Amino acid sequence: MAINKEYYFSKYEKRKPYSSVKNSKFRNLIFQFFAMITIGLGLAYLHWRWRFSLNFDALWFAMPLVFAESLSFIGTVLTIYNMWDNKDPDITPPVRLISEIETLHGRPDRPVRIDVHIATYNEDVEIVRLSIRDAKAMMYPHADVPVKIYVLDDGRRDGSDPSKENMKQACAEEGVGYIIRDNNDGYKAGNLKNGLEKTKGDIFVILDADTRPFPKLLENTTGYFRNKKVAWVQTPQ
Repeated sequence: MAINKEYYFSKYEKRKPYSSVKNSKFRNLIFQFFAMITIGLGLAYLHWRWRFSLNFDALWFAMPLVFAESLSFIGTVLTIYNMWDNKDPDITPPVRLISEIETLHGRPDRPVRIDVHIATYNEDVEIVRLSIRDAKAMMYPHADVPVKIYVLDDGRRDGSDPSKENMKQACAEEGVGYIIRDNNDGYKAGNLKNGLEKTKGDIFVILDADTRPFPKLLENTTGYFRNKKVAWVQTPQ
């Protein structure tokens, strides 16, 4: 089915994404230099605030304010700590067998199952269709690994209400799964929980209704799950 609507982003459909910016030791050193200046100035400021600027005639107001400023500084220090020596993680080869990501405990080995969940509520059907098509275009090097796509429709646009667009029909036209529920408990989180309970994937890819996944999204991310301590991977693609 052709998409007839024109959207603001239609003129960018053929544009290729920019290459990712690689990590730079020089850029890290610049960050560390200014981070140390920030910490030094912050400590000097807090020393002045605690020693010389407290209004003892209105401690009920002055103390909460200086505590808030101190907590803000601690948050800044923690952010600097997390980003102090930022490095790009190596992309590892995509997984093929379930034994690569979890212990079998006597179970027979098999190819992993990958489920792609596209959560939607009231987004334009044709917007979601674009996301579906890009999800279908994602590549995976192991032909025996099943990749299934499901639209989780919390708007219940299954054709029963003629005043709503028919999301179920669009999913049938695109050859992907369609899941609804009879309530909106938990909103988006509840929608995703319902989808997880009704599908059988080993690795789940969660997409928003307007997310346009790149072809190599799966290929570049599933390998991280070889590390048994990794439970989820978040990426801007």
